[in-house]
Amino acid sequence: QMELHKKVAELQRLNDANSKLISVISHDLRSPLSSLFGLLELVDKYGLSQEEFRKLLPDVRRGFTAASGLLTNLLDWAATQFSQAELIFAEGSLYALTEQVIFDNQPQFDKKGNVVLNQLSETLVGRINENLVKAILRNLIMNANKFTNEGTITISAETKNDLIEVCVRDTGTGIPPERLARLFEWKARSSTTGTNGEKGSGFGLQLCKEFAERGGGKLWATSEVGKGAAFFFTVKAV
Repeated sequence: QMELHKKVAELQRLNDANSKLISVISHDLRSPLSSLFGLLELVDKYGLSQEEFRKLLPDVRRGFTAASGLLTNLLDWAATQFSQAELIFAEGSLYALTEQVIFDNQPQFDKKGNVVLNQLSETLVGRINENLVKAILRNLIMNANKFTNEGTITISAETKNDLIEVCVRDTGTGIPPERLARLFEWKARSSTTGTNGEKGSGFGLQLCKEFAERGGGKLWATSEVGKGAAFFFTVKAV
């Protein structure tokens, strides 16, 4: 009887995951791809001059960035949902993972004039799945960059008993209270636009919440409009 209940629960989980995947592909991913296709159709139909095409390049770049980021998140998320392999948790350096995310995305920080400060101790080690934590850090840091211009993004951490509390704080636009209250609800996710017109779907924050919980932690945020936002997540300490 117990075995049957476990199988039914697993089938329900896979069905829910499949529904979410279809929802993201049909809505969130199709939107930036449709915009890109529309721009290419415009170029093909009217034979735009080099100068006219140059003016469209920022829109093309934003479309590709949005589609690429969403596809990366989808692949990360699908790997945890449909793989038969168990997630492996081991000692890992939070400092090194943060440095890698910063290095990989430095051109995007430079483009917006943002300074990213890794204030984590080089000796800070958690019991983590590195793929999950790197995905969380990437999404939270890039989300901070999206809503910040010529500001500062700071990554810090504090050890509390058997948990490490990591904070990604920015000096950006902040989040309105009504949106903050439902920020991590799947059905409440919505498209958001960054300070340079960057597109977003809200899926990245859903992924962060789920990945934090898969690692035995949690994710939450605080914010004040006009002064920035702070996102916190916990991982197990060693």
